[in-house]
Amino acid sequence: MTEGENLGGPSISPDGITPGEEFRQHPIKVVEEVLTAAVVAFFIVFTLFLSISDEDTGISDYAGPISVVLFLAIVASALWISYWRWKKTIIIFKETEVRVFRDTVFKREVRIAYTKIASTNVNRGVINRITGTSKLMININSSVNAMMPELKLTFDAYLTDKIRRDLAMKMHNTESVAVDSETPSILNVTAKDIIIHSFLSQPTASSIFGIAMFLIAILEMFVSPDTSVMGPIALLMFLLSYVIPVVSMMAHYYNYKIYKSGDTIYISHGLIRTYNKSFKTTRINAVRLRSPLIPRLFGRYMIDAEVVGLVTGDGGDSNAAPLLCPMKDKATIDNMLKILVPDFVSVDETILQPKEAAVPIFARIAAYSAIVATVMYLIQESINSAYVESGLDPGNLFIWFAGTTVLIITGLIIYGIQSLKVISFRKGEEVFTFVTGVVDRKKVTVKYDKVQTATVSEGPLSKPLGLARGDVSLLSSIGSQSIRSGFFRSGDMEGISEEVLARINDYRYDYRKYL
Repeated sequence: MTEGENLGGPSISPDGITPGEEFRQHPIKVVEEVLTAAVVAFFIVFTLFLSISDEDTGISDYAGPISVVLFLAIVASALWISYWRWKKTIIIFKETEVRVFRDTVFKREVRIAYTKIASTNVNRGVINRITGTSKLMININSSVNAMMPELKLTFDAYLTDKIRRDLAMKMHNTESVAVDSETPSILNVTAKDIIIHSFLSQPTASSIFGIAMFLIAILEMFVSPDTSVMGPIALLMFLLSYVIPVVSMMAHYYNYKIYKSGDTIYISHGLIRTYNKSFKTTRINAVRLRSPLIPRLFGRYMIDAEVVGLVTGDGGDSNAAPLLCPMKDKATIDNMLKILVPDFVSVDETILQPKEAAVPIFARIAAYSAIVATVMYLIQESINSAYVESGLDPGNLFIWFAGTTVLIITGLIIYGIQSLKVISFRKGEEVFTFVTGVVDRKKVTVKYDKVQTATVSEGPLSKPLGLARGDVSLLSSIGSQSIRSGFFRSGDMEGISEEVLARINDYRYDYRKYL
């Protein structure tokens, strides 16, 4: 039997698969598992080889042959186990559920109803693209298992697309669904856009640190190219903190495409490993508009979303929250919000932090400033003592540390002033919005029905002023996430949990519309 065919059932029709068909995964699944085992075995055996060869005993003379035999034994065992598991694992797509049954020493059966599936995603790594296969990821709403899909199945690429389309029709109760290759993207995203997005979407702190390391490396190479130790170290830090994340993001979002069919959003992207994601808009718990400082100066923003059950798995998607729009101008961002997630567009009045919030905000800044000044002083004194003991002149060391301390404290004060102008809260009928962050700003819009818990916290300085901070917890792409507000009136923060409970009590909340 060749892979891509069912086990004795009728062949795959152009419209989908026949209920009750039995499938087995592509044999490349065995190869992948054996390769993984071989890599692990190599490190284990190599460590053992070094340990044996260092001993002053007769066995050290046979360290090489012993290591080779042990390595081959581990790989052979992995091959036999993987093949046996592959041979004994059957996948059946029934009328209402998918069933995966494995009959080995330990029997295992997984049954997932189509109505419980949150998303079906497709990953294609290097091995998959060489062999013409794809990994089908099936995810359900699960905070416990949010980092890994419930099912990860490898099939021929053509068969994977057929199964995914068939599952989509059963999940959404439709007679047809959009096809990735045939539907144009609703947003024109060029390679240039992805390059710009990769550079500008990095956190401001990482960007500043990376650029600083690059300048230090260049300076050290010009001043003392032969004796400088700091130069190579700074260059390495620049590569790790800035270059690698930027290049990784370019490869990750290469050939980005997004479109919407009915109430389902489809996203595809990737250069080396490709990703195909799809999820219903009812699965979205929060929409986040992000703008680090540098792109905000150029009027550029980006949108991502928290979708429970959207897990690509298999070592893959570090950017778990799906990107709904890369860095674009405000007009494009607003248009994409209206097209993709109109339920999360709020026009309600924005509430800024009251003037009384300056008390707890600047009290914290004062505490942070004292800590910064103390730490900088202790470091300066330690370095100064080392210079004196070595008979060296510390020069303007004190002035440099004092200037740096003043600069940091000034930055904290400016941060506090700006927070009173930026941090805000917006309460609507169906959604509420927190704006957080001053340098790297986030505007998070959440549905009341998606809130897991809403906590109101009052400190010794904020409580007498009638102020509180809200902590909202919701299920996210990585399990759970907490969103914290600034300082607002206690009644405004308590109103979130009251609204959540009120929607349940008066039946405005209906779980069925989120299935």
